[in-house]
Amino acid sequence: MVEADLSKLGLELSQEDQELLLDTNVIFHAAATVRFNEALRLAVNINIRGTKELLLLAKRMPNLKSFVYVSTAFSYCVHNFIEEKSYSPPIETDKILTLLDILNDKELDKITPILIDKWPNTYVFTKAIAEDTVRQYSVGIPTCIVRPSIITSTAKEPVRGWINNIYGAVGVVLGSALGLLRTLHCDPDSVAEIVPADYVISHFIAASWDTAKRRNTLLSIKDTNPDVPETERLPIYNYVSVCQNPITWRRFMKLNRNYGLQIPSKHCVWYYMFSLNKHKFVHNISEIFLHYIPGIVVDFILILSGRKPQ
Repeated sequence: MVEADLSKLGLELSQEDQELLLDTNVIFHAAATVRFNEALRLAVNINIRGTKELLLLAKRMPNLKSFVYVSTAFSYCVHNFIEEKSYSPPIETDKILTLLDILNDKELDKITPILIDKWPNTYVFTKAIAEDTVRQYSVGIPTCIVRPSIITSTAKEPVRGWINNIYGAVGVVLGSALGLLRTLHCDPDSVAEIVPADYVISHFIAASWDTAKRRNTLLSIKDTNPDVPETERLPIYNYVSVCQNPITWRRFMKLNRNYGLQIPSKHCVWYYMFSLNKHKFVHNISEIFLHYIPGIVVDFILILSGRKPQ
C-alpha cells in the first residue's frame, strides 16, 4: 500500500515510492472528493490538481498500458444531452490553479458562485474541469475517461447488496430504512440514474482493456491532426441505466421499502415512513412535523434523563 495526498504537489510521494510506482501497468484514477458542498479550494486541489499530478507521474511509466480516469455522468449536467465526447470546460485547468495560488480562502469563497455559474455545485464543476485536465495532460499516455452515473450497492458480486459507503442514493435508502429520513425533496416520477457498483467495476475493466488494446493507435495520433475526431484521441465511455433499463425514484424507493420491511435492520429507530415530495413547500412542511419536532422531543427527553442531546 502506497499512501499519497492528491491535494499536494507531487502527490507528496517519497522518491522511493515514486520509483516503485514507475513499474505500474494500469491506473484507475477514481480518487476524488465527492461532497457537493466542498469548499472550492479543497475540491480543486483534490479533483483537478491531483489528477494533473498523477498524469505527470504516469508520463514517466514506461510500461503503462492504460490510464482510466473516473469522472461522472453529471460532469457536464448543464447540457441536456451528454454524448461520449469532450466538452469545453467552465475554466481552464491552469487558470483555476492560478486563482487558488493568488486568492485567500475568504476571497475564493466569495467568488465561488460566480465561478461555478451554471454548475450546481463544486463537485461537478471540478470534475468537468478535470476531464479537460485529462485531455490536456494525457498526451503520450493511453488514456480514457469513464462516466458512471449514481453508483449504488452491488447487484451480484461479491454478494448482492454490498456497499461500503453512504453517499448519494445509498444514504437515502439507509436513512429511510432506519426511520431517520422521512421526507425528501424529489420528483418521484423522474428517472433514478443509478447503476450497481459491480457493473461499474466491470465497465472500468472493459474500458481499460479497450484502451490497452488500442494503445499503439492512440499514441500514434498527433494532437494537432484536425482529421482525427476528438473521440479517437481520448475515448470516453458513458455508463448509465436510462438508455437500457430506466427506473423512477418512486419505483426504486418502493422496492427498497418492500425489502426493508421484510428484513428490517436491528438499528431502526422509528417505523418506516418515507415520502418523495416534488414540491418544495410540501417538503418543508413535512420536515417540520417529521424531522424537527420529533428531534426536539427526543432531545428534551435526553436532557430530562441527564444525557447529552443528539
